[in-house]
Amino acid sequence: MNKEIKELNKISYNEFKYTDTKHRFDLTNIEYDKINELVREVNKIKKQLEEQETEDIDTVERELNKMF
Repeated sequence: MNKEIKELNKISYNEFKYTDTKHRFDLTNIEYDKINELVREVNKIKKQLEEQETEDIDTVERELNKMF
């Protein structure tokens, strides 16, 4: 189940500058949530790659053991 990660919309400096504090806080939390979502996805991919690498090594070892 691959979920597309959507990009955030940028706001201009003036928009940010004149935004009330609560809205800035909300924007910052949205950004942190997005960063954390990306970190989770990267960690998931790293784990999958590590598992695949382990499986590949096990397969090679089994084949070598058959040969000798």
